[in-house]
Amino acid sequence: MDRKFSRLLLGVLILVLVGGYAAQSVLACVGVDKTVVVHVNPPNHGSDMNFKVNIKVYKKTWCGWDEEGEWTTDAATWSKTFTYLFDKKLKIELTALNTQRFDKWSGDASGSSPSVTIYMNKGEHKKEVTAYFLWKLTVNVNPSGGGNTNPSAGDHYYRDGVTKSITATPNSNFRFVNWSGACTGSGSCSVTMDSDKTVTANFVKIWTLEV
Repeated sequence: MDRKFSRLLLGVLILVLVGGYAAQSVLACVGVDKTVVVHVNPPNHGSDMNFKVNIKVYKKTWCGWDEEGEWTTDAATWSKTFTYLFDKKLKIELTALNTQRFDKWSGDASGSSPSVTIYMNKGEHKKEVTAYFLWKLTVNVNPSGGGNTNPSAGDHYYRDGVTKSITATPNSNFRFVNWSGACTGSGSCSVTMDSDKTVTANFVKIWTLEV
């Protein structure tokens, strides 16, 4: 009786081992994919603008968080897929490198802080975010007391593709002459923000001749 029981137990163990190996083999072939996608708007414009995002990805383990790697975007879209035998929770740390020009996050991240952390829980397979940066429009008045502009003289920040109209109003005893920089001529001024732009409103003093 003991011998029969031993043989039965051995058979059960063999079935468990073989079945477990087969299950692991199937899982190894299938796997669980988890993808992180980061868009940059406008796309990276080199070291001068530094419109880039630093990305750190961690996987959850029994002991805490293990780092999977660190990357920096170098194009309009960065994407990476992680494959696991068993589903895992991921922690994704995102940092906008040009903090002065950073506007906000959209998609699976939100807010206007340059640094944000999001999580990809078990059962989730994709996280996609967009980092928005801003172009700078500098408006000057020449001479400084010659008149006013709308928007006012100084630096203003706009998203890629925004079209901005600028108007000029002369002060007393001045007249508007023309635009220089991103606008020219003496007519209307409208600029499309696809890079940093500078516009100057030029005025001339009116002299009164008394005889």
